[in-house]
Amino acid sequence: MRAAPSEHDIPCVFAEPKFEPDLVGTVVGETGIRIATLDPIGADIEPGPDAWFEMMRGPGEPLADCLGAS
Repeated sequence: MRAAPSEHDIPCVFAEPKFEPDLVGTVVGETGIRIATLDPIGADIEPGPDAWFEMMRGPGEPLADCLGAS
């Protein structure tokens, strides 16, 4: 038997835009665990001279927001 996410001290679950977002919501359910989306391939970043820098900074904000939220 597998433990439910609420049985662990899980503050946040991370998803990626290329995967089905409803699946994460189904797993987390009404547990109060926060969900953040990380985009490791920069799918929503416009090509250009600053694209690489945006992609490197991109995951930091969702990580900090989700893990730092109380």
